[in-house]
Amino acid sequence: MPTLTPSAPIAFNYLQTFNTPVISCTYDVSDLPFSGNIQNLELYGFPAWLMYQNAYVDHAEKKIFFTLKVIETYAYTLSEGDYYGEFIVKFRGAVGFSLTTFTSNPFAVTLNVQHATQLNIIPNQFIFNYIIGGNAPATQTLQIQSSSNWTVESNQSWVTISNASGVDSGQVSIGADASGITTGTYSAIITVTDAYAVQQAVVTLNVSDAQTSSTYLYVSPQNLEFLSILAVDNTTVKTLNIEASHSWSASSSQSWLVISATSGSAGETTIDVSVDSVALTETQTSYLGIITFTSQNIQQEVFVVLNILEFFLQGLASDSFYYIDDRNKFEASNIIPNNYLLIQSITSYNGKSYILKTRTPYHLGVATALIGMEGNTIMPSMIPTTDFTTRIKNDFLPMVVNYNIRNKNAITDAVTNLANYNNVRFIQGKTPAINDKLTYTPAEVTLTKKGVLSLSVKSDVAVTTITVSGDFTATYTTSIGNELYVYNAIIDLAPMNLVPGNQITINFGGFDTIVNISESSQEQNLLFFETEWQTYDVFETTGALSIANDVTREETVIDTEGKEHTKIVSINLGAKYTLDTGWVYSQDEVEWLMKLLTAKRFFLYHNNIQTEIVLETRQLTVYKTREYAKSYQLKFKKAIV
Repeated sequence: MPTLTPSAPIAFNYLQTFNTPVISCTYDVSDLPFSGNIQNLELYGFPAWLMYQNAYVDHAEKKIFFTLKVIETYAYTLSEGDYYGEFIVKFRGAVGFSLTTFTSNPFAVTLNVQHATQLNIIPNQFIFNYIIGGNAPATQTLQIQSSSNWTVESNQSWVTISNASGVDSGQVSIGADASGITTGTYSAIITVTDAYAVQQAVVTLNVSDAQTSSTYLYVSPQNLEFLSILAVDNTTVKTLNIEASHSWSASSSQSWLVISATSGSAGETTIDVSVDSVALTETQTSYLGIITFTSQNIQQEVFVVLNILEFFLQGLASDSFYYIDDRNKFEASNIIPNNYLLIQSITSYNGKSYILKTRTPYHLGVATALIGMEGNTIMPSMIPTTDFTTRIKNDFLPMVVNYNIRNKNAITDAVTNLANYNNVRFIQGKTPAINDKLTYTPAEVTLTKKGVLSLSVKSDVAVTTITVSGDFTATYTTSIGNELYVYNAIIDLAPMNLVPGNQITINFGGFDTIVNISESSQEQNLLFFETEWQTYDVFETTGALSIANDVTREETVIDTEGKEHTKIVSINLGAKYTLDTGWVYSQDEVEWLMKLLTAKRFFLYHNNIQTEIVLETRQLTVYKTREYAKSYQLKFKKAIV
């Protein structure tokens, strides 16, 4: 039996503003009785709060990989509580000499939504210095960001807290009562707890005798921060400057915090500080350490913060396929100072090559770069065909990119190669709602007997046949190559000699489109509009078309000998189009027509002439009660080309 990993129900927990839950899934179909490649993969039925991304297939292993992601913009609007849904995986595989459709049982998914502001405290470290006999150290402010009840407590009595509890965001005064405390360094932990999380801050109190011109100890800097990769040796070394009137000693509070010397003589000197973090495994919270220096009853402390990162390179794979408007991200981790992520890409499209370099700094050890966005510039829009002969064609190839991922040191220019990714393909648009279906055309449409359909699919192998069944049967075959990826079918109904009331089913690329034949109309126009994937849909209209010339004159005023004269600079003769759609029979077709409002390019086919036009209509009534058939009026103007 096919297996889904992780097993259903797949549970998502969404804490508002905290995270966007993402789960990687594997659907193993190796037990199913088919041979060859997995074709026409479709994932559908998702609840409104969930989407999938980056679906791809390992044909050899018969495994389908995809990522489920909570749609944050939708989940953010949900009330607190539990939500349920399901999705289905469908594909086709060869059984004998025919293709068979395999459909999974529904897989359950759940979403738990909680509204909260992530608990955050600023700062996470307090240092108080007290010289015996001097003034008490001033209080400092702890800022608390939260959306629930919270408490503040300390594990040491000498820490003073102005208010130990509160609600929502606020602030607390933190102080140190050093009365009766002898010289030395004292540490405490402040713990802030709300309904969802716990945060801690370190409080240090340095109590010392007064420094004089003959007795002193100075150490700088007083704070160090290290970043390590999980299970990788950290070679970073940092330096402390010490100036002392007498000999001094130093100690480290943690075994992972290494200092090059534990004592020294009077005068100015330096010591090295490093971290031995290979055995440390905590990546969610910081490690804290203290280096304590002592000389003549004077103490100074240096606070060290160590963060551990998992090493990762993610977001790209060789021989993979991406949609540009998914805003695909490549991420890398790194701990080496002064390094930045350097991505060099060699992009090929339409016989031309482009070399691009992207530099991305590391922030807290992570660099994130958008990939494939150059496609918005170098992949131009196409012009639709005027040949409506039923056939399969390819209008464009994906943009192909080879990536070289490196780290580069901004000071030394030293370069470290991280990875290479080859034959990474991109096309415009977002991952389609129905996997591989690159058309807005609904699954059932109503056309006249002279109608034309344009259907597009994404496929790793050649799609060579269009099959028509129902009141007319035929198979149309086109010899077309593999690895074109975007295949477009043009279907002309006129030669089929259909009559009103007929119904046919057109199968192309594994997708069925049902066509109902309506009464013929004296008016018939074809409206081509570009989809987000740079393919074209064809919408047939059966209402009236009116064309009006629109004359504009550009004039200027000339002052000659004190008299003003109006001069015509140019006269522009344009055209205005008003097009009635005729009856639109279903809600799905209304929503298809709505896609016109988001299209970037339009062409009107009228009287065997194709004209590029610009849509001036800005809104349509999608739904109205007790209105079962609709008609719309669209307004265009002639495009300037």
